[in-house]
Amino acid sequence: PNHRLATGDTMECVVNHEIKELGQHVLACTVSYRLPEGHRSMHPTPDNQDPNIQSFRKFYKFAVSAACRSDRFG
Repeated sequence: PNHRLATGDTMECVVNHEIKELGQHVLACTVSYRLPEGHRSMHPTPDNQDPNIQSFRKFYKFAVSAACRSDRFG
């Protein structure tokens, strides 16, 4: 989902997704944000990209075992 936050606002989001395979999984989270007026990016950007828009990704690894699967209890 796309969300817009005002300066200083925070957001917490719970994601639900059915996982059908056991083993290692990775949740990838990407955050994009706009630099405040008057700030300059410390990182070069491609010519066609707005230098005021920045982003970062965070990866969360987790294991799914048979004991974690909710369909076993339904």
